[in-house]
Amino acid sequence: MQPERTAIAIIAAALLLTASNAAISQEPLASSPPKEDWALTTSGCKIWVGQPQVPKTITWSGSCVDGYVSGYGVVNLQEPGGYESYTGNMTNGKSNGHGTVTRGTGVTFTGEWRDGVTEGPVVYDVANKFHYEGGWINRREEGRGVGVWSTGSKYEGEWRNGKQSGTGIMTYPNIGQYEGQFQDGKPSGHGTLRFNIGATVEGEWNDISSARAVVITPWGDKFEGDLKDLRRNGKGSYLWVNGDRYEGEWHDNVPDGAGMLKKSDGSVFAGVWMHGCFRDGDRRTSLFVKQETCQ
Repeated sequence: MQPERTAIAIIAAALLLTASNAAISQEPLASSPPKEDWALTTSGCKIWVGQPQVPKTITWSGSCVDGYVSGYGVVNLQEPGGYESYTGNMTNGKSNGHGTVTRGTGVTFTGEWRDGVTEGPVVYDVANKFHYEGGWINRREEGRGVGVWSTGSKYEGEWRNGKQSGTGIMTYPNIGQYEGQFQDGKPSGHGTLRFNIGATVEGEWNDISSARAVVITPWGDKFEGDLKDLRRNGKGSYLWVNGDRYEGEWHDNVPDGAGMLKKSDGSVFAGVWMHGCFRDGDRRTSLFVKQETCQ
């Protein structure tokens, strides 16, 4: 037997999947305006600001055509709570064409604009927190894109409404990689965890914590069955490389309930297991716990 070794793979899975919950630090950008709101720059040009409260000071470095901000230039919007700037093309007072928004909070946003709205490929960055390149609709990540967190974690795949949803790959430095289905930012559906230590977990995932999966350890042991809270819980079989095999019920990573251990030497321990311990008269054995802890 090789007690406790498969716990390494399960613990690693917990670390990997927990990391996938890292929040994407987002700030609403003026890319989906609620209504038509206009203001005047310090030079007297009309500019669309797309917000109910007009910034205290607006400057424009470019041309004024027919009374509207137009051409290439820089817009600076100064408010008591901070500032925002836009560098790029303007037409009839609205951003049109390629442009970049920069905020005092450390947010930068670059994309193609049309009448003050951007939908399509963008580059979005929150200083020291998150970087995204890909599709964008309604102020959120949408379609295919790549997100990188300050921790070094990286997701590449499909996004819906600002969250990882669809098929994708999440990679974690020094830990491993999950490849498969996501929903609302979490692994959900069929997917495979591959750890740098060599272990793999493949199965059907349900909201991160539960799966019907096959776990293969770096040393060749194999578990096939139910995972709950990322631990062996429910029914499943465990096959050791030496030929020993346990099949039955599990709780919190150890045999618990009806089960049978068949060893490679032909001996069989069948019956009710309690917390990894088996006892039938004078016949005793244990799995994944020390024998001296069994009563």
